Amino acid sequence: RASSCAIVTLAHCPQMTHPFQSLTQRATKEIMNGTTSWWLRFIDLWTMTLELPDICVAGHQSPMSILWLWQVLLGGFCAHYPKQPNPGQLAEFKGVRCTADETHQSEICADFSQWTYMFECALAIPCTLVIHPD
Repeated sequence: RASSCAIVTLAHCPQMTHPFQSLTQRATKEIMNGTTSWWLRFIDLWTMTLELPDICVAGHQSPMSILWLWQVLLGGFCAHYPKQPNPGQLAEFKGVRCTADETHQSEICADFSQWTYMFECALAIPCTLVIHPD
């Protein structure tokens, strides 16, 4: 049984324009450079989410982005049986509020009597990742 730890940077959100966010990202990346090992991993979430076709939900990752991060984390931490990845080249995120746009357009999420924050509503219904076979 293997265990390890990961240091993860902030996720990239287009609305994150304060210099603090990019300064934190660069500092974490610089500090972690050359210090990773089998037991301590560095995940540059800023760069990983930079290219996702999604924005954030009130400054937080969308369900799609969170699911993508968990795939990377669990893929690195868990033993692989079988050792081959799932066949297929197309990944699809399925759910009624997987993306930030779906969350922002949801009437339920606009009802703040049920939710303190919009990202809570976004995460209330699971988003799934489906790999389509070739």
